[in-house]
Amino acid sequence: MNIMKINRLLSLLLLLFISISSLSAQVSIAPVFVFMNDGNSFGSFVVMNGSNQNQEIAVDFLFGYSSTDSLGNGFMVYDDSVAYEKFAATDWVRAFPRTFIIEPGQRQTVRITARPPTGLADGMYWTRIRTASNPQAPSIDDLAVEGLRTQITFRFEQVTALFYKKGALSTNLRLTNIQGDRTENGFSALVDIQRTGNAPFFGTANVKLRNTSNEIVAENVFPVSVYFDGTRRFTLPDNVPNGTYTLDITFVSQRSDMPNNDIVQVNPVSLSGQIFLQ
Repeated sequence: MNIMKINRLLSLLLLLFISISSLSAQVSIAPVFVFMNDGNSFGSFVVMNGSNQNQEIAVDFLFGYSSTDSLGNGFMVYDDSVAYEKFAATDWVRAFPRTFIIEPGQRQTVRITARPPTGLADGMYWTRIRTASNPQAPSIDDLAVEGLRTQITFRFEQVTALFYKKGALSTNLRLTNIQGDRTENGFSALVDIQRTGNAPFFGTANVKLRNTSNEIVAENVFPVSVYFDGTRRFTLPDNVPNGTYTLDITFVSQRSDMPNNDIVQVNPVSLSGQIFLQ
């Protein structure tokens, strides 16, 4: 490969990086959580075009939830057919409009209606709202007529959440097996969680590390969503010396990005344990 081809390749890669980096700023969505219930089967969110181009928008739904592996590392699950049958609202929610074009600087309200099946049991049901956007394709008349031109169009997908609350709701957490260790990214606190009730737990985890003088040497707050049982990992900066410490983890049903009246409230749940760092 000669120098000219290498330079062209590097220029193309730089253009791709700049284009992808700017995509997330072009179209924004609010709110990122839509809550509905059996007393109000209507919801909405707003799509805003902050770019200088017309944007083609498409909205659909897919079932998914956040989970963790045995080491507490988080990931999204989209292929759980058992959970889908029990908790998915995907098949009985509709968005209007589903496809549309937004001009630069404009916004569009997307309205959602829910028609749950008869006899739906009390509990919280959910789905994900997938909002895809890409610059509006030019018409054939606008394309170059002399020679050939390659056009790359990026499709950017944003996935937010919709929850439907039916009847009496309850949730709670049981914490066991608290641990702490050092990792490449810092100090990690791990705890096993069993979720009870008929709704996910939404809230915040406050993680504190205390020395033998009961002084807090490390602390942080993490937003959490607990759909099912699992192990959670919370990483703090690793700036504490070796020694014996007390690790405290407290879960509270409050989050800065969710209205409190949409969260199923529970009393704070805590667990402490002694750990040794080396």
